[in-house]
Amino acid sequence: LFALRREAPVFVGFAIRDPGWQQRYTLVAKRLEFDVSGDVESDTKNLLLAYHRLLEEAIVAAPTQYFWQHKRWKTRPQTDTIPGR
Repeated sequence: LFALRREAPVFVGFAIRDPGWQQRYTLVAKRLEFDVSGDVESDTKNLLLAYHRLLEEAIVAAPTQYFWQHKRWKTRPQTDTIPGR
């Protein structure tokens, strides 16, 4: 909302680990491109959709480096409904 209200550019950054034993990373920053209509709700949606597109691109480019950091699915299936358990 701050960026929308101030018409500030929004950037998304990713740290992609380089191959090898050393801990080296390539930093990638991309400007978030989205349409601004003046309607805050619509603009917020457009900004989030643009963010998710860039996030998806980063995950597809390096899926082994993606880690979801919070419990997205709060409930788990019952164990007796899962084959092999």
